[in-house]
Amino acid sequence: MMEVFFFASLGIAILATVLSVTDRHEIAWPLLAFIAWFVTAGLSNSIEQTHVFVLPDGSTQTYTVTLSAGALGILFFAGIGLVFVAIFFNRIWAIYRETVRRR
Repeated sequence: MMEVFFFASLGIAILATVLSVTDRHEIAWPLLAFIAWFVTAGLSNSIEQTHVFVLPDGSTQTYTVTLSAGALGILFFAGIGLVFVAIFFNRIWAIYRETVRRR
């Protein structure tokens, strides 16, 4: 079940990343990307996939594969999230400079 949440948060994070790259005047997309990447980092600790096989005699056998990304997956996704923190504050700083310039 957790792999569904992981892949859903990964999809939201990628979508927010694309939107923050294409829409450079909006500050909400980097904030959403930051949150989504950190949720993805939290969910990437271990992913379990359950497989069910039907045997020739009609019985079923279940098999669970556990993928443990460990610290590398967490650090990778959290690092991407930190990039969006920097992008967010860069856009806030640009808005502040524009406001000061208009005064």
